[in-house]
Amino acid sequence: MSENAFHISGPGSVIVLVSPEPSEHDSLNGILQRGKCRLHCLQSCREAVSFLSDHPAGVVITNANLPDGTWKDLLNQTMQLPNAPNLIIASRLADEHLWAEVLNMGGYDLLLMPYDADEAIRIITQAWQNWERRGTATAPTALPARDTMVGLSEKRILTRGPRAAAPGRPSASGAPPKEDVLRTPD
Repeated sequence: MSENAFHISGPGSVIVLVSPEPSEHDSLNGILQRGKCRLHCLQSCREAVSFLSDHPAGVVITNANLPDGTWKDLLNQTMQLPNAPNLIIASRLADEHLWAEVLNMGGYDLLLMPYDADEAIRIITQAWQNWERRGTATAPTALPARDTMVGLSEKRILTRGPRAAAPGRPSASGAPPKEDVLRTPD
């Protein structure tokens, strides 16, 4: 990935790292300086929630375990904030179970440590762009955060009665399925 492809700016462009390990702060700070964005390093869940209450941030990267809680505690608290940041969990283990749990609970992604610069930049940039799009979406029918990344301007949804038919076939009553259109911001 070229240095020019990585640029995060504007409101929320501060990336927050929550980790009690100074070596992680240094490592990620070195990677993010390529993109001219600022890394704000915090030690605990409590510090992160306090900081995020007063300062918008699009992306928070956190260790799975913190001195005063876990990534789940931080996720639950940050989800209560207006325009909640995307939460990325940093882990030393490539654990499929943890990755699935992170996604199912509303986290954005899992980032392996030690950080691979290109992978870290890719995940952080996508998370920030996703957060930025969510913040500018004004339609009350906006899709959930992960679906907005697809960039669709229209999504068709088939609705069927209690006995659903196979796609393209009429339902048990013989009526074709109804088609609703959900419009989302570009």
